[in-house]
Amino acid sequence: MKPCRLKRGGCAFKAQFPLTRAMLEFEEIGVTVDLYRGLFTASFLSGAPQASAQGGIRIANGLLACAIAL
Repeated sequence: MKPCRLKRGGCAFKAQFPLTRAMLEFEEIGVTVDLYRGLFTASFLSGAPQASAQGGIRIANGLLACAIAL
């Protein structure tokens, strides 16, 4: 399965501040999702010191859940 590209990443956006110490906008985070493996990578597109973070994603009972650990 080919990973899909999303424009916004809710949990990555919320978790990025402790990593970057920057106030980013939603448009400054790119998220690549691999539903087959249940993983995603969030890329911080502005001048953030840490370029990316990885997390997990699950779909069950019509709901999508994502989590990222710092």
